[in-house]
Amino acid sequence: MKRNIDIDCFRAVLISLVILVHVVNFGNLYPLLKNSILAFIMPAFLVITGYLVDVD
Repeated sequence: MKRNIDIDCFRAVLISLVILVHVVNFGNLYPLLKNSILAFIMPAFLVITGYLVDVD
């Protein structure tokens, strides 16, 4: 499979969100935002990983 730049950019955004959630303490001020980000990140990583797995 050839490298897809769009997927790489999407992964970079997801990684940035993970870093944001772990570094910035905004969970007390905006718990709904934090929960929304966390609910989106892991399924998105799982979908991308499943798409990129090369099973022969």
